[in-house]
Amino acid sequence: MAVKTIGIVMLFLTAFHYSRSHQKAEDLQCGILTELCSLFSYIQKNIDCFTKSLGEIGREYTSPLLEEYGFYTIWKQHSLLHAIESMPCIPLQTRELLLQYARSAGQGYKEEELHLCRYTHEHLQEMLTMQKEERNTKNRMYRTLPYLLVLSIVLLLY
Repeated sequence: MAVKTIGIVMLFLTAFHYSRSHQKAEDLQCGILTELCSLFSYIQKNIDCFTKSLGEIGREYTSPLLEEYGFYTIWKQHSLLHAIESMPCIPLQTRELLLQYARSAGQGYKEEELHLCRYTHEHLQEMLTMQKEERNTKNRMYRTLPYLLVLSIVLLLY
């Protein structure tokens, strides 16, 4: 009886840890997308109002979450393209959009740059909305997973 109880508690803790780590990963992706949306809003405003280059914008704008992954350090030392490539926790679809922007940025006139920035920002906003909806759905599942696992094991063992 005691061994079964210990086993159930261990499985519950394992399921709880698994669920919590996946929730944190989902929250991190939403946080990064939120910061990238803020960054592109800032880029758009600076190009529109001050006609600044991406290098100047990169030296001015900071975000603690992106800085934690070395995003700004790489951007300042190399380029926006290298900074995007160095971010391991960006979802693939988002990464492709950002790489497309980084490859095309700085090659056109002000209006072309603004259009490209608006396009990227709008798509990032859409991705963020979808990511938040997906996160909410998954978080509900992650919250119930440990309890359902324990309940099913209890029903099987007793």
